[in-house]
Amino acid sequence: MDKEFTMSMYANSEDLHKAKAEYYQKKYEDIKANQDSRLTFVDSIKLAKGCFDYGGGYHDKKEHEIYHHGIQTVISVLEAADKTGINSVQLKVLHNIGSNAR
Repeated sequence: MDKEFTMSMYANSEDLHKAKAEYYQKKYEDIKANQDSRLTFVDSIKLAKGCFDYGGGYHDKKEHEIYHHGIQTVISVLEAADKTGINSVQLKVLHNIGSNAR
């Protein structure tokens, strides 16, 4: 539960605002320090979609289509794994391949 701030606790509104700012900054730092820095599936999907939109820097139409096809495959696999876990044979195979890749 957040700390309750009342005007009666402080000499003036500036002190009140300063106390609130310090409290929430500390709270933010505590949360940030305790967060797992690993990405989630949602983060991975967003990154893959960003790669799709970015286009990989390919300007040749055929290379650009091939790149988009590959990235769309990654997006599809991540979305499927996010919905069902690694329960299908295809996802298990891809996970195994990825686990052994360099």
